[in-house]
Amino acid sequence: MIPAGFGISCPYNLTLSTQAEIDQFQSNYPGCTMINGNLNISGTDITNLDGLSVLVSIEYDLDIESNSVLMNISGLSNIKKIGGRL
Repeated sequence: MIPAGFGISCPYNLTLSTQAEIDQFQSNYPGCTMINGNLNISGTDITNLDGLSVLVSIEYDLDIESNSVLMNISGLSNIKKIGGRL
């Protein structure tokens, strides 16, 4: 059961490794606001996380790595809960 206010959930464990995957997140996972497992963001061309602005919860870990051109994570500003480590 999804807690009130947390919307529709996404697949368990998600890895996004290109800017295109970030940008297409909302069309690939329509209505998705919660990752049921881990979210891994890792890719050398990722410049922003704006496509993830609909996320409000990550049940386990959020890993952001190998992103030398990513200057801010403002696209994650709606996240209210990370159940694991950041």
